[in-house]
Amino acid sequence: MPEYPLKNRVGIVTGATAGIGEAIADSLVELGACVVLNGRREEVLKRMLARYGGEDVSCVSGDAADESVIEKLLNAAREMLGHPGQEADVVVINAGRGLRGSVIDSDSAQWEEMIRTNLLGAARLLRASANRMLAEIAASPDMPLSKARDIVVIGSTVGRHVSPFSSMY
Repeated sequence: MPEYPLKNRVGIVTGATAGIGEAIADSLVELGACVVLNGRREEVLKRMLARYGGEDVSCVSGDAADESVIEKLLNAAREMLGHPGQEADVVVINAGRGLRGSVIDSDSAQWEEMIRTNLLGAARLLRASANRMLAEIAASPDMPLSKARDIVVIGSTVGRHVSPFSSMY
């Protein structure tokens, strides 16, 4: 019988439809977590849902920087194990977008979208999930540290190793 070290953990993964986000989603599911996937491409999320099967995975499509999408993600996670009130305890903030070019030649019409996704979206989900985790801890003051709660923010190496081809990013 396989061991599932993340059984009874509930996760959220933004940017789950490709790359690192998809790999993280795969790993969480493989390790036994219930997972809510997020991405803009609904058709890709549906294929992922079919691939995973079962009741342990759900999807919320949409812009990860949109506060209503964040609310839907957190609410979907709360319902995952059939224990209303149990909040997501593994939140992976991975959604992001790059932008080719420098400040001189990049498409300035895309700057706000990049900042909205990479900075505001991450900050909004970080705040909303942390507030829910803290409220859950406050509701059980006798054992507030009885379970792990993790928020992971994924960042690109482009932020540390600037390239002349994507310096705006």
